[in-house]
Amino acid sequence: MASLVSVDGTSFELAEAETLIGRGGREFNDPPKIDVGPLSGGPTVSRHHARIYRRTGQWYLRVEPEARNPTLVGDRRIPGGEEAPLVDGIRIQLGEVLLTFRAPMEAVLQSAEVTMAEGNGHAVAPPAPPPIPTPVAPPPTPSAVADAPTPVVSPKRSDNWPARLPGRPATLTALGVTEFKRVNPFRGLMIDEEAWADAHDYHRLQGRLHLLAAHGWGIVEGLEVLADPHVPNTLLIRPGVAFDYQGRPILIGQERRLTLDAADGTTLYVVLRWREELTAPQRFWNDLDEYTRVVERCDALIQETPPTPPLLELARITIEGPVRNALDPLNPGRSEIDLRFRERLMVRPRPDLAVAQVVVGDDDEAARRHLLGLRFLLREIGLTTGYRARWAGSVRLGDSIPNVSLLYLAASGSFVVGDGALPPLREFLDNGGVLVLDACGESARADFVGSAETLAKKLAREFEPVGRSHPVLSSRHVFGELPLAAKKDDAPLVEGGGLVLCTADLGCAWQGGGQAKPLSRDVIRAATELGVNLAVFARQRQRPLEVIELEA
Repeated sequence: MASLVSVDGTSFELAEAETLIGRGGREFNDPPKIDVGPLSGGPTVSRHHARIYRRTGQWYLRVEPEARNPTLVGDRRIPGGEEAPLVDGIRIQLGEVLLTFRAPMEAVLQSAEVTMAEGNGHAVAPPAPPPIPTPVAPPPTPSAVADAPTPVVSPKRSDNWPARLPGRPATLTALGVTEFKRVNPFRGLMIDEEAWADAHDYHRLQGRLHLLAAHGWGIVEGLEVLADPHVPNTLLIRPGVAFDYQGRPILIGQERRLTLDAADGTTLYVVLRWREELTAPQRFWNDLDEYTRVVERCDALIQETPPTPPLLELARITIEGPVRNALDPLNPGRSEIDLRFRERLMVRPRPDLAVAQVVVGDDDEAARRHLLGLRFLLREIGLTTGYRARWAGSVRLGDSIPNVSLLYLAASGSFVVGDGALPPLREFLDNGGVLVLDACGESARADFVGSAETLAKKLAREFEPVGRSHPVLSSRHVFGELPLAAKKDDAPLVEGGGLVLCTADLGCAWQGGGQAKPLSRDVIRAATELGVNLAVFARQRQRPLEVIELEA
């Protein structure tokens, strides 16, 4: 028996004579009816949308004249009142509902040669194309042969490349329409439900087309999946925004929880599914309820099969014991939440990477001396990373720390951090920020290092040398070893818990060195790239998932 299969696997059997496809229950004088209203996109289907029937061994679909939204058979739009032949496996789209026609075996055999339709809608086999004559060029004259340039013979390439072109752009396939229709207003225009539907659908489709064609689809912001710290084997989905494969908005305004229940070795996928929900019913004279509003919602699901569009993947986990957050988001292990396969929207606002300068006591001169270098560093961050560099100005120790990723402190000798400034600094580092302590000049470098070590002890940080595997040497630009700009025998570049100590005077190197002692181009470049790495390292300490979202 012939049937229609939806994208979620629901199968509807078709009557041999005629089946009506639409929304709602069967009404008086209706033939057998299939109600696709509960499916995703069901509200876009008319109550009487199309009929499928069999005639002389061939199946056909005819669109009802009152159908409001487009109907496509394959890639061809079928106007109201017209019919189209059906073959096994052909895709049917009613409004935003996607169905696949499955014919019984005998019908498949009979329709194997059906490839096109005549004007009356009856299927016929296409005529064989006439042979293309091969043109015969006249033989060249001897003089023409002598004067003709030697042809350039390019390597032979495949001559069937047109066959590999997609039959239809992915955007059109996802959108589901091939034309736009809007209301043409004039005085006396009769406004009915069809006019309302056309007016709203035009703007909805325009918005989806712009989004898919100009930006793509995927997660815009948020929607991270984390392990619930209080309930074992429970996932938290953070609030966020996304657009699915068809350009439809997915909003989650509050945290959602999902419970995992699967055997070890099972791979589970956390997905979102867009759906519409009819609400605010209103009863009419015929005792039928018509819903006056459509609410767009999304379902958070856990499944064991890899998701396919329009489902949107948020995470995947291979179960082996209690579920936990990944220690390294780039290399999650078993039972660790894997966020590497999340589809991100191609074009979206760049996240900010803010930098501020710390002024120690009344040493405003050291701060002014490094302002130009910090300006050049911010420019380089904006040009070479996926972040938008923000300058947050200067802050004195003891003041509240602005919302930044990187704090830069430079001094030419010893400095003192009072006890009142320690709590905000400790909170800043604990939340992922980075404080760079940069010795300016060489005369009192030992005093500066001593002050930095005292500060590290007060903040319960322990300095360790920055080795080749440290993110400071690879977060944006890759270094095989410390560059010349950071190599100092007496105090190499060290880091501990977000506190970085450098005695190479990076701030002056970012602006080319001092007036009396300019630096070489290689040293300036290495110092600038190292500074960019420090800033990106700071941002990724605060937001580890951005390693995946922006660069991986």
